[in-house]
Amino acid sequence: MYKFMRIAAALAIASVGTVFASTSVTSAQKSQSPPRSENPQELRNEVGAAVVEFRSGDIKGAETTFRALTQKIEVAPDQLRFVVYFLLAVCEQHDGNAEVAYADMVRAGEAEPIARDRAYWQNLALIAAIINKDDVAAEALLNTITSDPGQASDIDVHLIQQVLLDTRKSDDGGVRRQALLQALWQVRYMPKDVMDIDSMQNFWFQLFEIHADNGENKEAREVLASLDQPWLIIGLQADNRYRSFSDGDSRFNDSTAVNEHYIASCRALATAHPRQIGGVLLVANALMSTDHLPEALALLDEALAKTKVAPTDKPAFDDLNINLRWVLDARARVLARLGRWDDVLASQAMARDSALEHGDDVVSQKINLADIYYRLNRPRDAINEIKDLAASSATTYGLMSVEEVHACAYAQLGDKPKLKKALVLMLLHSDEATEPLYSALECANDKDSLAAAIIARLGNPQTRNDELIHVQNYLPEPHSTDFDAIMAQRLHDVLVRPDVRSAITRYGESKSYSVFAREY
Repeated sequence: MYKFMRIAAALAIASVGTVFASTSVTSAQKSQSPPRSENPQELRNEVGAAVVEFRSGDIKGAETTFRALTQKIEVAPDQLRFVVYFLLAVCEQHDGNAEVAYADMVRAGEAEPIARDRAYWQNLALIAAIINKDDVAAEALLNTITSDPGQASDIDVHLIQQVLLDTRKSDDGGVRRQALLQALWQVRYMPKDVMDIDSMQNFWFQLFEIHADNGENKEAREVLASLDQPWLIIGLQADNRYRSFSDGDSRFNDSTAVNEHYIASCRALATAHPRQIGGVLLVANALMSTDHLPEALALLDEALAKTKVAPTDKPAFDDLNINLRWVLDARARVLARLGRWDDVLASQAMARDSALEHGDDVVSQKINLADIYYRLNRPRDAINEIKDLAASSATTYGLMSVEEVHACAYAQLGDKPKLKKALVLMLLHSDEATEPLYSALECANDKDSLAAAIIARLGNPQTRNDELIHVQNYLPEPHSTDFDAIMAQRLHDVLVRPDVRSAITRYGESKSYSVFAREY
């Protein structure tokens, strides 16, 4: 399931009252045109009752009611028709019928174009993204931002991420992608979850690339000033196209200073959001990435201790339903680097259980636990952990991560037919899930395919910088499992191949950095 899929109903509830309140038929309107229904007030009352049903949370019942109303509203006032089709579409999308929802959302917009507000555009963008109408999703998301810039922070960051990813497939020369990024930059888009604020740096780096590629150096430097993630700065230095932007700037060239600045920036965000455990997680991730492992673990354990002693009606943090699982997940990753593998499994299982308790985003935690199982040479446990993940319950990236687990587990089990089946599927989505694909190819010991994928991505201007970040020399993983050590050696064997080395030096350079490789 797309992470942003369930925002539709809540957003519509916040918006529909205004739209519905404006659907009355005035005396002036009646005198200018014949009534569009024999009893418009009665019909309006029926729609009002359906709206109340929708607001009560009975989405399924409201869907049935709104669908029945579509048989009565062809001669109703335009705004009334908008409300019926709009909320029907929201109900249908919420129930997983995105194709039908899209058609009804379009009908709503056609019924009353002036009623297409921020809620309408965001719901249209969401539905269009789900059914791969990429250009529609991009245009709708742009309208969401520009129709009400002051409320841009309400837009789900995962929807933005998906639409921006999909715009790479458009044949418009990058126009929509650039327009979206510039609109986000102009309104200084700031998501409400502190963890997502950090992820915004990837948006800004994309905008930097566009300005730099267009020769707009002043604008590029303005965006560049907002970046402090070490991996993005490494990408700046590694790419021949962008290295001049870091020349002579100590903020970019002193690896220790880069790491310290990153930690300080994360601490500042955490201080600004004291009620979010996501802020603690942000700092812990920065500490873990820069090899401050004991400090990272202590920070996470302190926050978890606070959650346990806080009263139920006064939790220590406001975002536990979203980020508690990720704190436990990060704790597992710190423990892995400390070599405490029994504790790793326990913490990752707790992360999965926290996700199950809150009923969403279970896919990520199950995959992460399965990854640990096969890293510990427990392939059957890995397969069992993900056996109930349905195709409708993950993004493309998530589904490819499931296939990565399959590939690595089947490789360990020696099941070549199932391994091949997983790899064939993953290769169809190589640019949408590169990291899972690389892991699967390493598990399969398919060095030729891995080398070919790296060379192809280096040759593609859109994926080159990400790939240059991937091929740098990072801190070695401490306390690796036997499996991890084999995979690291296989990757090293590929990166030192003459054809891969030639591609790297053609487009950039590879150096050593005092930070662990970026985690996805």
